[in-house]
Amino acid sequence: MSDILPTIATLGVLFISTLIRSTLGFGDALVAMPFLVIVLGLHTATPLVALISTLISAVILIRNWQSIDFRITWRLILSAACGIPIGLFYLTRVSEFLMQALLGILLIGFSLYNLIQPSLTFYRVPHHLAYGFGFVSGMLGGAYNIVGPVLVMYGHLRRWSPEQFRATLQSCFFPAYGCIVIGHAVTGLLTPQVFTLFGLALPFVILAIVLGNKLHAAIPQRFFLRAVNIALLLIGLLLCFRSTATPPDADIAAASSTKEVAPPHLLVL
Repeated sequence: MSDILPTIATLGVLFISTLIRSTLGFGDALVAMPFLVIVLGLHTATPLVALISTLISAVILIRNWQSIDFRITWRLILSAACGIPIGLFYLTRVSEFLMQALLGILLIGFSLYNLIQPSLTFYRVPHHLAYGFGFVSGMLGGAYNIVGPVLVMYGHLRRWSPEQFRATLQSCFFPAYGCIVIGHAVTGLLTPQVFTLFGLALPFVILAIVLGNKLHAAIPQRFFLRAVNIALLLIGLLLCFRSTATPPDADIAAASSTKEVAPPHLLVL
């Protein structure tokens, strides 16, 4: 009985997180990781969520590839790839406490501004700014595994339609998740337990993807943008909370005293 309850809890969390990801295009790791780390532990939860997220990205891409803005996607992926090594270089030199706090404050301010004044139209940022957003996203991903929020902000500022928003994000997330899964395989984190849980969760994940596609199609664009801003607000609050959970001095000392990098716990949101 004690073994069944964690499994049931895991399947329930993965269903809800997949439903959110399939509906909005992001946010599954935000929902899944805090709970699954408690139920399964970090070294099981992280590769499991990575596998699920890779599957979701692949399914959404296959179903919605016509909605991808390829003029933007290649710029985001290329610039993010350039930013990842810079992020890795600064991993042990810049406090994660500081970066998470600053990013959290930025996301909170951005989302609250949009929620309070939804009628105000943002200046639509030009295509070439994708390089800057992608580079910053890659830096944050390489250093702290936080890729998604900056890309979501860019999509919002570009005023993508819900279909374009979800599909284009997946075209960026899929290679990121794929690299994470490869890294887990190399480091031995893809254990039989992870594959067993993945197999058990597969029917629930597929059901959640189908339901999420129906919800996504039924949500008007105004409500979709509101849901995106609420999700960004929650991500910002989570990042600020995480930044206060570890004192800055301890964070810097831990980063500088070890060369072993913990597995990605926020993934790409």
